[in-house]
Amino acid sequence: MSKPNDTLTNFLFPSNVRPCWTFRTGTVVVLLASAASALVRAFVRFPPEVVATWESRFLHSPLSLFIYYLALAIVLWLIYVTRHRTSWYAWRVSVYCMVLVGALDPLVNLMFPLRVL
Repeated sequence: MSKPNDTLTNFLFPSNVRPCWTFRTGTVVVLLASAASALVRAFVRFPPEVVATWESRFLHSPLSLFIYYLALAIVLWLIYVTRHRTSWYAWRVSVYCMVLVGALDPLVNLMFPLRVL
């Protein structure tokens, strides 16, 4: 890897944290965060202006939802293709967590719409 990339990797993922930063722990963290988001959406009521601001109009059409999940699948495929580059492991885990959050968030939004006061 290049010197700037090594510096950035060491800054964002210190060597004492890297053994804990795995696909398994990332998945657990994402699932816990999604469960917490679902609980908040299920039990908390929000003012109408907050609901109007937070609701996503982008993911309400089937075509945009298909394109969104197709893009997520392509990124997951890229993570899989780069599995032999051990120097990219921490970055691959980070991107995987972001993609997993991106995949679960629309499902949580559909199952638990925001509730108005």
